[in-house]
Amino acid sequence: MSSERKSYLIGKSIKSYLLASILASFAITLGVVVDGIIVGNLIGDTALVAVNLCVPLIQFMTAVTMLINVGGAIMVATSYGKMDVKSGNIFFTMAMIVTTILGILLLILGIFLCDEIVMVLCKDPSLRPLVKEYAQVVLLSAPLYLLVPGFSMFIRTDSNPKLASTVLIAANVCNLVMDLILIKIFNLGVMGSALATSLGYVLGFFIALTHFKRKNCSLSFKLKFEIKKLGKIAITGLPVALASCLMTVRFLFVNRIIMTSLGSQGMSIMAVCFNIMMLSSMFIGGTSQALQPVGGVLFGGKDYEGLKIAVKTSFKVLVTCISFIFVILIVFPNKCAELFGVSGIENITVAIRIFALSIPIFAANYLMMVNYQIIRIKALSIFISCGQALMVVPVMFIFSKIDNHLVWYSFLIGELIVLLITGVFAENYRKKDATLGFFFLLPKKLDNMHSFSISYEDMDIEKSKDEIYEFMNKYSVSKDIFQNSVKALKLYLSKLETQKTSKENKKYIDVIIQVLEQKIMLVIKDDGPIFKQDQIEKFKNVDNNIYQSFDYSLIAGQNVARVSVER
Repeated sequence: MSSERKSYLIGKSIKSYLLASILASFAITLGVVVDGIIVGNLIGDTALVAVNLCVPLIQFMTAVTMLINVGGAIMVATSYGKMDVKSGNIFFTMAMIVTTILGILLLILGIFLCDEIVMVLCKDPSLRPLVKEYAQVVLLSAPLYLLVPGFSMFIRTDSNPKLASTVLIAANVCNLVMDLILIKIFNLGVMGSALATSLGYVLGFFIALTHFKRKNCSLSFKLKFEIKKLGKIAITGLPVALASCLMTVRFLFVNRIIMTSLGSQGMSIMAVCFNIMMLSSMFIGGTSQALQPVGGVLFGGKDYEGLKIAVKTSFKVLVTCISFIFVILIVFPNKCAELFGVSGIENITVAIRIFALSIPIFAANYLMMVNYQIIRIKALSIFISCGQALMVVPVMFIFSKIDNHLVWYSFLIGELIVLLITGVFAENYRKKDATLGFFFLLPKKLDNMHSFSISYEDMDIEKSKDEIYEFMNKYSVSKDIFQNSVKALKLYLSKLETQKTSKENKKYIDVIIQVLEQKIMLVIKDDGPIFKQDQIEKFKNVDNNIYQSFDYSLIAGQNVARVSVER
């Protein structure tokens, strides 16, 4: 067969999600840093300490929203990939209901058990009043802390990554502006900082609601509760939620070991490394968030060849971004340290360069976790999330007993151990199931499915007729059914032809053909103008004897048409 599947459509989809995700991550990261600067300068060091003591509470809320909404968003993407919008919306509705209920429960805890929660967060009685001021506002705003990031995840999945990013960017900008107003003008102190964050989420919430006014919005509420679907949501979101929770545990133990072995200078180096990792995480998290909806749709549609292209494209993008950061850290370690106000510390150059070696392995492991999460290999995904968070701790403890300065190698060794064990487990999975590919364990292309790309410029299906016939002939498809399939493709492509507005010589259309027992399924994907409802209805109601049914959806920013030809 002469034609091949091009990476154009999938690559474009990944990159559009990537840019939006990185911008959102950048806004959040910058918001955290600037928020700390504002609080520290306008209220004082004690207030900053009180705010930082509430980080575990906020981290817990982040883990809860990831558990429900990352899992829910992936299940929605998978359902949309199957063209099962109804099931996708049931997953969405259940996720939103559970998120709201959990948010209300946290709000109630804030009303009745705030003092007890503060005692857990803060052991210093002198700081508890400030911690309570901040924590109480956070708890009373818990529904917003959970719902706004959750809405953003589903909106991103529903072909609107720009709005999803706008929600988070606007929330963070509002937070910073209100910080200045509530703290500097109204003198509300720590409470003002917490209220500013909550008001930012209020703005984000109302911006998120505008998504549901879009004509091409697929998300809607379907009030149907299914325990099995809730279980799928939780299991799918568990790896990312665990990673979020366990990273807090990791930094707690790492900080203690470094403080014990290297003292305050070691902690200064660790602070630089932490900020470097936050910067790297913008690209690592952004790439992963781009792969989740696109990969979920492809996996749901059993388009395993497309999924392979998506994973490969994501790795290429991530390697490019991380390589840039890696080179800067290796060549200019002192300048990077000075950027965060740290200089004149012995061995800081060596420490940063050694830490830099761990970042590419960390990035690869994290994207592998998301890859296994998408293809439902839950055990490996959960192992990586736990391993990445905790493996460094015992390695660092052992190294600190041998030589204090070896602790910086523990990040690299910990990630390499996780990668090695993952490889061993992955090979074991592959031996048990021959349909899985090497290491990534991506399912191999289905025998009864053939995919290829054609140029958007000429949309000439005639060039691919011979290979379509050769493919269908293997499954004893009659010549009449073959001709009807080609006619159906031509009919749909003629509709696309009328929508072309300019030269599209660099674009491709993906065509996927699947031979089933009673029908031929034709899936056509393109990134041209979005179909209007009247155009969809006209195609559905065409009086012909060619195809049995026609469905259209806007999925991952692409027009996806599904045509069924009866055998």
